[in-house]
Amino acid sequence: MTEPELALIEETLGIRLPEAYRQTMLAFPLPACAGNHDSELWDDAAELVKLNQELRAGRPHVKPWPAEYFALGTDAGGCTQALSLSEGTVFWADRCHLPPEGERGLVRDFASWAAEYVAGLRQDLEGEGVDPGGDPATARRVQEANEREGLRFDCGCMIAALLLFGAMLAWRWLS
Repeated sequence: MTEPELALIEETLGIRLPEAYRQTMLAFPLPACAGNHDSELWDDAAELVKLNQELRAGRPHVKPWPAEYFALGTDAGGCTQALSLSEGTVFWADRCHLPPEGERGLVRDFASWAAEYVAGLRQDLEGEGVDPGGDPATARRVQEANEREGLRFDCGCMIAALLLFGAMLAWRWLS
């Protein structure tokens, strides 16, 4: 993310991002994920603005977020990490529902949260055969190929299960 992109977020949302967030995003720690908007730490300014505007307006069954909080992104389950702009702390928001003040569970400073999150994501990428320091287009191609292989494996398992079920039915019918 660039300084103008951070300025766009701040100007559009009328906020000031904590310095730890700004520094992390300016030197985005996973080049393979640069420009992403499909993890818990998005690197796409326009999508971050859109997400945060949507959360401020409220979603069906989700109360509107006060301007004090900034969503860092969403995971595959629709959950997010909420960044308190005044405290610089991060906590989990289950399906974007902000928990009451006293029920926030694990609250961590952004720098600690980001270091742990990035380390875990780096390990996941390496496990998928993606170079975390590589370019995003290559990373997407590898991940898509892995997903296709997973689908082929799932289809193969389903066919095997159906054949086994059919054999069991035939055996039962014949006996």
